Amino acid sequence: MPKITIRNADFAIMLHTLGLTDIYREESYRNHFVAGKDHSDMPTLLRLCEVGMMREADPPRFLESGDRVFCVTDLGKAYVAKHRERPSRAKKRYNSFLSLLDCCPDLTFKTFLTDPQYKLYR
Repeated sequence: MPKITIRNADFAIMLHTLGLTDIYREESYRNHFVAGKDHSDMPTLLRLCEVGMMREADPPRFLESGDRVFCVTDLGKAYVAKHRERPSRAKKRYNSFLSLLDCCPDLTFKTFLTDPQYKLYR
């Protein structure tokens, strides 16, 4: 089997299709990309189908005529799992702290790290 070259734009589309554009999201929550006939990403989507990373799926009836649906294949999912950036434990912890700041604006990072009431979020 020939080596498949995946460009950054290809990878970004696969991440978007799987709902993994946020590096802190652990699991995919979707697997679809809807594109109209003149969509700017259509050439990339078709290329990913050609190399087996994505496939075209049957569109639901509520979509407009000409809209196409694409899904990431098992091969594409394996590629994403192998090459996707994973945040470090420290980055995850800091992101949790930033999320809490919305409801606790006076919270300091030191308090977040040392106070037992925030242990669940670390």
